[in-house]
Amino acid sequence: MAITTEQIHAAADAITARGERPTLTAVRRELGGGSFSTISEAMQAWRARQQEETSAQGESEIPEPVREQLASCAAAVWEAALAEAEQRFAAEREALHQARAQADAEVAEAQEAVRTLEAEAEEKDRRIAAVERERDEQAQRADVAESELMTLRERLQQREEQIRSLEGRAETAEARLDRLIERLGDRDSQDREERPGVRRG
Repeated sequence: MAITTEQIHAAADAITARGERPTLTAVRRELGGGSFSTISEAMQAWRARQQEETSAQGESEIPEPVREQLASCAAAVWEAALAEAEQRFAAEREALHQARAQADAEVAEAQEAVRTLEAEAEEKDRRIAAVERERDEQAQRADVAESELMTLRERLQQREEQIRSLEGRAETAEARLDRLIERLGDRDSQDREERPGVRRG
């Protein structure tokens, strides 16, 4: 047979009457068994009823003049707390305003720094572009100079070959001239030898 909520509440009341704490285990032992989940649900309702009864007893024990005085004190405390909250809110609002103004000033300063850095970066980019153009122009001039140098070297080589050819031709002409002079010398000697013999005849 299933245990009812009333049985669980009665067991809790009995345990409480003995001055003991009505835990789930104590109630289950008092009942001689049962499901912890069923006991737990019933005990939640039992504890809620106990709290309501305790609150009602406390309210009934407070005299009306005391209750009115407490209500007046509570109102005064509420008004004081509200005034304090308003003061704190005003102070926090002023601090927030100052913080926002400080943040705006820092943002403006940061934006100015960014603009300065951007201008410096643009100037550096222009300088780099100018240096790169100068480098390219120098490279082009170097290419032209190298091409002209190669052309001059080729011309020099051609001139050297021409000079060697002329030197060879000069050596050949000089050799022929030497042979011609030698032959002329021999012929002159023969003529001198022949002339006296002609006169003797």
